[in-house]
Amino acid sequence: MILIAGSASVAYGAYAVVSNSQNTRESLIFESFNMVSGTNVTLSIRNTGTASVVFTSYAVKDVAGDQYLLSSWQGQSIDPNTQVPVNILIGSSCPNCVLTGSPFTFAPGDAMTLVTSRSNPFTFYLS
Repeated sequence: MILIAGSASVAYGAYAVVSNSQNTRESLIFESFNMVSGTNVTLSIRNTGTASVVFTSYAVKDVAGDQYLLSSWQGQSIDPNTQVPVNILIGSSCPNCVLTGSPFTFAPGDAMTLVTSRSNPFTFYLS
Protein backbone atom coordinates (compact mmCIF):
# COMPACT_ATOMS: atom_id res chain seq x y z
CA MET A 1 0.00 0.00 0.00
CA ILE A 2 1.33 3.45 -0.88
CA LEU A 3 -0.05 6.57 0.78
CA ILE A 4 0.70 9.92 -0.85
CA ALA A 5 0.19 13.34 0.71
CA GLY A 6 1.99 16.55 1.53
CA SER A 7 3.24 19.83 0.20
CA ALA A 8 5.61 22.66 1.03
CA SER A 9 6.54 25.94 -0.55
CA VAL A 10 9.87 24.78 -1.97
CA ALA A 11 9.56 21.00 -2.09
CA TYR A 12 6.90 18.42 -1.74
CA GLY A 13 6.37 14.75 -1.13
CA ALA A 14 5.39 12.48 1.71
CA TYR A 15 5.11 8.78 1.19
CA ALA A 16 4.58 5.66 3.29
CA VAL A 17 5.26 2.09 2.25
CA VAL A 18 4.02 -0.69 4.53
CA SER A 19 5.57 -4.16 4.54
CA ASN A 20 3.11 -6.67 5.96
CA SER A 21 5.71 -9.44 6.20
CA GLN A 22 7.87 -7.59 8.73
CA ASN A 23 5.21 -5.23 10.08
CA THR A 24 7.53 -2.34 9.29
CA ARG A 25 6.75 0.93 7.62
CA GLU A 26 9.02 3.11 5.52
CA SER A 27 7.64 6.63 5.56
CA LEU A 28 9.57 9.66 4.37
CA ILE A 29 8.80 13.37 4.20
CA PHE A 30 10.74 15.67 1.87
CA GLU A 31 10.87 18.88 3.89
CA SER A 32 13.08 21.22 1.87
CA PHE A 33 16.17 21.43 -0.30
CA ASN A 34 19.31 23.53 -0.67
CA MET A 35 20.63 24.13 -4.18
CA VAL A 36 24.40 23.91 -3.71
CA SER A 37 25.02 24.18 -7.46
CA GLY A 38 23.30 23.23 -10.70
CA THR A 39 24.60 19.68 -10.27
CA ASN A 40 24.43 19.36 -6.48
CA VAL A 41 21.34 19.58 -4.28
CA THR A 42 20.90 18.67 -0.62
CA LEU A 43 17.49 17.34 0.37
CA SER A 44 16.13 17.49 3.91
CA ILE A 45 14.35 14.16 4.44
CA ARG A 46 12.56 13.04 7.61
CA ASN A 47 11.86 9.38 8.40
CA THR A 48 8.43 9.18 10.05
CA GLY A 49 8.19 5.40 9.72
CA THR A 50 8.95 2.52 12.06
CA ALA A 51 11.96 1.18 10.15
CA SER A 52 15.39 2.57 9.40
CA VAL A 53 15.79 3.50 5.74
CA VAL A 54 18.93 3.05 3.66
CA PHE A 55 19.04 4.39 0.10
CA THR A 56 20.68 2.21 -2.56
CA SER A 57 20.06 4.10 -5.81
CA TYR A 58 18.55 7.28 -7.21
CA ALA A 59 17.36 8.76 -10.47
CA VAL A 60 16.80 12.42 -11.33
CA LYS A 61 14.50 13.17 -14.26
CA ASP A 62 13.91 16.62 -15.74
CA VAL A 63 10.63 17.84 -17.25
CA ALA A 64 11.85 16.91 -20.76
CA GLY A 65 12.37 13.28 -19.69
CA ASP A 66 16.18 13.34 -19.57
CA GLN A 67 17.53 11.30 -16.66
CA TYR A 68 20.61 10.74 -14.52
CA LEU A 69 20.75 7.36 -12.76
CA LEU A 70 23.09 6.28 -9.97
CA SER A 71 22.27 2.59 -9.63
CA SER A 72 24.86 1.68 -7.00
CA TRP A 73 24.69 4.30 -4.27
CA GLN A 74 25.79 3.96 -0.67
CA GLY A 75 23.34 6.47 0.74
CA GLN A 76 23.18 7.16 4.42
CA SER A 77 20.85 5.43 6.85
CA ILE A 78 17.93 7.38 8.30
CA ASP A 79 16.64 6.10 11.64
CA PRO A 80 12.96 6.44 12.58
CA ASN A 81 11.93 9.89 13.81
CA THR A 82 15.04 11.61 12.49
CA GLN A 83 15.80 14.14 9.76
CA VAL A 84 18.99 14.05 7.71
CA PRO A 85 20.47 15.96 4.78
CA VAL A 86 20.71 13.77 1.67
CA ASN A 87 23.10 14.96 -1.03
CA ILE A 88 22.10 14.28 -4.66
CA LEU A 89 24.61 14.80 -7.47
CA ILE A 90 24.16 14.84 -11.25
CA GLY A 91 26.21 15.77 -14.31
CA SER A 92 29.87 16.60 -13.81
CA SER A 93 29.44 16.24 -10.03
CA CYS A 94 28.46 12.56 -10.44
CA PRO A 95 31.01 10.65 -12.55
CA ASN A 96 29.22 7.32 -11.89
CA CYS A 97 25.79 8.57 -12.96
CA VAL A 98 24.42 7.25 -16.26
CA LEU A 99 22.77 9.88 -18.46
CA THR A 100 19.84 9.05 -20.71
CA GLY A 101 19.01 11.95 -23.04
CA SER A 102 20.56 15.42 -22.91
CA PRO A 103 22.62 16.84 -20.02
CA PHE A 104 20.73 19.12 -17.63
CA THR A 105 21.06 20.90 -14.30
CA PHE A 106 18.65 20.93 -11.38
CA ALA A 107 15.52 23.02 -11.98
CA PRO A 108 11.95 23.31 -10.66
CA GLY A 109 9.86 20.33 -11.72
CA ASP A 110 12.70 17.80 -11.56
CA ALA A 111 11.66 14.44 -10.09
CA MET A 112 14.08 12.61 -7.81
CA THR A 113 13.36 8.94 -7.13
CA LEU A 114 15.31 7.43 -4.24
CA VAL A 115 15.15 3.64 -3.81
CA THR A 116 15.61 1.97 -0.43
CA SER A 117 17.31 -1.30 0.47
CA ARG A 118 13.80 -2.82 0.64
CA SER A 119 13.36 -1.82 -3.05
CA ASN A 120 10.76 0.83 -2.21
CA PRO A 121 10.89 3.94 -4.45
CA PHE A 122 10.22 7.41 -3.05
CA THR A 123 9.78 10.23 -5.57
CA PHE A 124 10.19 13.87 -4.58
CA TYR A 125 9.90 17.01 -6.73
CA LEU A 126 11.76 20.32 -6.76
CA SER A 127 9.40 23.27 -6.98
